Amino acid sequence: MDLQDTTMESQILHPLPRPPKYRLSVTKFLRRVIIARMAECPELASAYHRKLKEAYETEDKLKDPEILRRSEEHLERILDEAERKLTETTYLVGEEFTLADVVFIPLLSRLALLNLEEKYINTRLNVAEYWNVVQERPSYRKFFLEMLCSGIQVAGPTNPLNEPAKVDVYDYLITQE
Repeated sequence: MDLQDTTMESQILHPLPRPPKYRLSVTKFLRRVIIARMAECPELASAYHRKLKEAYETEDKLKDPEILRRSEEHLERILDEAERKLTETTYLVGEEFTLADVVFIPLLSRLALLNLEEKYINTRLNVAEYWNVVQERPSYRKFFLEMLCSGIQVAGPTNPLNEPAKVDVYDYLITQE
Protein backbone atom coordinates (compact mmCIF):
# COMPACT_ATOMS: atom_id res chain seq x y z
CA MET A 1 0.00 0.00 0.00
CA ASP A 2 1.47 3.33 -1.08
CA LEU A 3 0.40 6.81 0.04
CA GLN A 4 0.29 7.79 -3.61
CA ASP A 5 -2.26 5.12 -4.53
CA THR A 6 -4.56 6.32 -7.29
CA THR A 7 -7.13 3.54 -7.27
CA MET A 8 -10.80 4.29 -7.70
CA GLU A 9 -11.30 4.00 -3.94
CA SER A 10 -8.88 6.85 -3.29
CA GLN A 11 -10.92 9.11 -5.51
CA ILE A 12 -14.16 8.78 -3.57
CA LEU A 13 -14.78 11.57 -1.08
CA HIS A 14 -12.25 12.05 1.68
CA PRO A 15 -13.46 10.56 4.93
CA LEU A 16 -17.18 10.39 4.48
CA PRO A 17 -19.50 12.51 6.62
CA ARG A 18 -21.24 10.68 9.42
CA PRO A 19 -24.07 9.85 9.92
CA PRO A 20 -24.76 8.42 6.46
CA LYS A 21 -27.77 10.68 5.82
CA TYR A 22 -25.36 13.63 5.47
CA ARG A 23 -23.28 11.97 2.75
CA LEU A 24 -25.73 12.76 -0.01
CA SER A 25 -26.08 16.36 1.14
CA VAL A 26 -22.42 16.87 0.21
CA THR A 27 -22.94 15.82 -3.40
CA LYS A 28 -26.22 17.73 -3.65
CA PHE A 29 -24.38 20.84 -2.50
CA LEU A 30 -21.62 20.23 -5.07
CA ARG A 31 -24.21 19.85 -7.82
CA ARG A 32 -25.83 23.17 -6.86
CA VAL A 33 -22.46 24.92 -6.90
CA ILE A 34 -21.63 23.48 -10.32
CA ILE A 35 -25.00 24.52 -11.75
CA ALA A 36 -24.56 28.04 -10.36
CA ARG A 37 -21.07 28.28 -11.87
CA MET A 38 -22.43 27.06 -15.21
CA ALA A 39 -24.91 29.94 -15.23
CA GLU A 40 -22.14 32.43 -14.41
CA CYS A 41 -19.80 31.19 -17.16
CA PRO A 42 -21.73 29.68 -20.08
CA GLU A 43 -18.52 29.44 -22.13
CA LEU A 44 -17.32 26.80 -19.65
CA ALA A 45 -20.56 24.80 -19.79
CA SER A 46 -18.97 21.67 -21.24
CA ALA A 47 -16.39 21.55 -18.44
CA TYR A 48 -19.11 22.08 -15.86
CA HIS A 49 -21.24 19.34 -17.45
CA ARG A 50 -18.34 16.92 -16.94
CA LYS A 51 -18.08 17.98 -13.30
CA LEU A 52 -21.83 17.59 -12.87
CA LYS A 53 -21.64 14.07 -14.31
CA GLU A 54 -18.85 13.27 -11.83
CA ALA A 55 -21.01 14.59 -8.97
CA TYR A 56 -23.88 12.29 -9.97
CA GLU A 57 -21.49 9.34 -10.26
CA THR A 58 -20.09 10.11 -6.81
CA GLU A 59 -23.61 10.22 -5.40
CA ASP A 60 -24.28 6.77 -6.86
CA LYS A 61 -21.08 5.46 -5.29
CA LEU A 62 -22.13 6.84 -1.91
CA LYS A 63 -25.22 4.64 -2.04
CA ASP A 64 -23.16 1.47 -2.49
CA PRO A 65 -22.21 -0.07 0.90
CA GLU A 66 -19.42 -2.13 -0.68
CA ILE A 67 -17.72 0.97 -2.11
CA LEU A 68 -18.07 2.72 1.24
CA ARG A 69 -16.54 -0.26 3.03
CA ARG A 70 -13.60 -0.38 0.58
CA SER A 71 -13.16 3.37 0.91
CA GLU A 72 -12.98 3.13 4.69
CA GLU A 73 -10.50 0.24 4.45
CA HIS A 74 -8.40 2.33 2.08
CA LEU A 75 -8.40 5.20 4.58
CA GLU A 76 -7.34 2.82 7.36
CA ARG A 77 -4.45 1.51 5.20
CA ILE A 78 -3.23 5.04 4.45
CA LEU A 79 -3.31 5.96 8.13
CA ASP A 80 -1.62 2.69 9.14
CA GLU A 81 1.17 3.32 6.63
CA ALA A 82 1.60 6.86 7.94
CA GLU A 83 1.75 5.43 11.48
CA ARG A 84 4.59 3.11 10.42
CA LYS A 85 6.52 5.86 8.63
CA LEU A 86 6.15 8.23 11.58
CA THR A 87 7.84 5.73 13.92
CA GLU A 88 11.09 6.60 12.13
CA THR A 89 10.80 10.31 11.33
CA THR A 90 9.10 13.52 12.45
CA TYR A 91 7.42 14.05 9.09
CA LEU A 92 6.22 11.54 6.51
CA VAL A 93 9.41 11.28 4.47
CA GLY A 94 12.08 12.61 6.80
CA GLU A 95 12.90 15.26 9.32
CA GLU A 96 11.76 18.12 7.10
CA PHE A 97 8.28 19.17 6.06
CA THR A 98 7.73 18.13 2.42
CA LEU A 99 5.08 17.92 -0.26
CA ALA A 100 4.01 14.55 1.19
CA ASP A 101 2.97 16.38 4.37
CA VAL A 102 1.20 19.10 2.38
CA VAL A 103 -0.88 16.37 0.71
CA PHE A 104 -1.54 14.40 3.92
CA ILE A 105 -2.53 17.27 6.23
CA PRO A 106 -5.89 18.01 4.53
CA LEU A 107 -6.89 14.38 5.15
CA LEU A 108 -6.23 14.77 8.87
CA SER A 109 -7.95 18.16 8.87
CA ARG A 110 -11.01 16.63 7.25
CA LEU A 111 -11.10 13.84 9.84
CA ALA A 112 -10.91 16.42 12.62
CA LEU A 113 -13.61 18.54 10.99
CA LEU A 114 -15.90 15.50 10.88
CA ASN A 115 -15.22 14.73 14.56
CA LEU A 116 -13.48 11.50 13.58
CA GLU A 117 -10.19 12.28 15.32
CA GLU A 118 -10.83 9.79 18.10
CA LYS A 119 -11.51 6.92 15.71
CA TYR A 120 -8.83 7.52 13.10
CA ILE A 121 -6.11 9.82 14.49
CA ASN A 122 -5.94 9.33 18.25
CA THR A 123 -5.89 5.54 17.92
CA ARG A 124 -2.52 5.85 16.18
CA LEU A 125 0.01 7.34 18.60
CA ASN A 126 2.52 8.50 15.97
CA VAL A 127 -0.15 10.01 13.73
CA ALA A 128 -1.66 11.77 16.78
CA GLU A 129 1.74 13.23 17.72
CA TYR A 130 2.36 14.25 14.10
CA TRP A 131 -1.07 15.91 14.00
CA ASN A 132 -0.21 17.89 17.15
CA VAL A 133 3.14 18.97 15.66
CA VAL A 134 1.49 19.99 12.39
CA GLN A 135 -1.19 22.04 14.14
CA GLU A 136 1.53 24.03 15.92
CA ARG A 137 3.19 25.05 12.66
CA PRO A 138 2.60 28.75 11.95
CA SER A 139 1.72 27.95 8.35
CA TYR A 140 -0.98 25.49 9.41
CA ARG A 141 -2.51 27.99 11.79
CA LYS A 142 -2.43 30.76 9.23
CA PHE A 143 -3.44 28.90 6.10
CA PHE A 144 -5.91 26.30 7.34
CA LEU A 145 -7.38 27.75 10.48
CA GLU A 146 -7.67 31.44 9.56
CA MET A 147 -8.57 31.01 5.92
CA LEU A 148 -10.92 28.05 6.22
CA CYS A 149 -12.65 29.20 9.40
CA SER A 150 -13.13 32.76 8.14
CA GLY A 151 -14.67 31.56 4.88
CA ILE A 152 -11.97 33.12 2.70
CA GLN A 153 -11.41 31.16 -0.47
CA VAL A 154 -8.49 28.80 -0.16
CA ALA A 155 -7.46 29.89 -3.66
CA GLY A 156 -6.42 33.22 -2.17
CA PRO A 157 -7.39 36.85 -2.58
CA THR A 158 -9.04 38.10 -5.74
CA ASN A 159 -7.27 40.12 -8.37
CA PRO A 160 -8.69 43.21 -10.14
CA LEU A 161 -10.61 40.94 -12.52
CA ASN A 162 -12.34 39.42 -9.48
CA GLU A 163 -10.87 36.00 -10.20
CA PRO A 164 -9.25 33.84 -7.52
CA ALA A 165 -5.51 34.33 -7.34
CA LYS A 166 -3.46 31.19 -7.75
CA VAL A 167 -1.60 30.15 -4.62
CA ASP A 168 1.00 27.42 -4.68
CA VAL A 169 0.04 25.69 -1.43
CA TYR A 170 3.36 23.88 -1.11
CA ASP A 171 5.39 27.08 -1.54
CA TYR A 172 3.08 28.91 0.83
CA LEU A 173 3.36 26.32 3.60
CA ILE A 174 7.12 25.90 3.24
CA THR A 175 7.92 29.64 3.16
CA GLN A 176 5.66 30.63 6.04
CA GLU A 177 7.73 28.84 8.70
